[in-house]
Amino acid sequence: MAVLVVEHVPGEGPYAIGPALDAAGLRTRLCRVWAGDVLPESLVGIKALVVMGGPMAGHSDDAFPTRGAELALLRAALAADVPVLGVCLGARLLAVAAGGSAVEGSGLQVGWGDVRTGPPAAGDKGTVLGVDVTPAMLTAAAREGREGDLAHLLVADCLRLPLPSGTVDGVFSAGLLDPSGRAERAARHGRPLSPDDPLAEPNLRPVLTAGGWHMEEYDDARAYFLTRASEQAHPGLWLVDEDHERAARPVR
Repeated sequence: MAVLVVEHVPGEGPYAIGPALDAAGLRTRLCRVWAGDVLPESLVGIKALVVMGGPMAGHSDDAFPTRGAELALLRAALAADVPVLGVCLGARLLAVAAGGSAVEGSGLQVGWGDVRTGPPAAGDKGTVLGVDVTPAMLTAAAREGREGDLAHLLVADCLRLPLPSGTVDGVFSAGLLDPSGRAERAARHGRPLSPDDPLAEPNLRPVLTAGGWHMEEYDDARAYFLTRASEQAHPGLWLVDEDHERAARPVR
């Protein structure tokens, strides 16, 4: 008997799950469908099933030739009370196999995540720019020796990036905390405070709500800007990932 681990793409292995299975004395059997391995048609010899992630869509067979066979194996495991673990794509497939659905998400995805960057992030010849910082922040960065280390810091306007079109490979936001108020920030960049500002409460609140967040606090003070939101519980089990898909299985 072995734990069957289904891999969809190279490098998307069992990660920490593998050592945990080894520590529990469970034998692992890998099925690399990306390399042409054939999924078993039955659960004979399978003690548990682990389905890993991948870039495919959980709701479509497009570019996913093994989706039907994987769903069949998952349904058989659920019917036979064989333990199942779905990770990322595997979780969406598990939701479908259990009677739920996986659908393409819509709207802006709003959440929280730590960001760490370093010189390799932009490549050997790439450049990282930090924009919309204050003169005081530039002074502090230079004093701490940070200017030119990980990023070139600019007093610039995030709503009007000082870069030609097609020159940016990626943009990330450091959060919704600003050391100056919206009016002060707009004046710093020589523009009026517009009602279309994405951080204005009437614009920001629906974006957060659409992403499953409830705005708890909105403080647009003269010296700072702060928004605090809490993630909302859903009536069912919702699994959201970076592929902007949503898999839902109602809780019974």
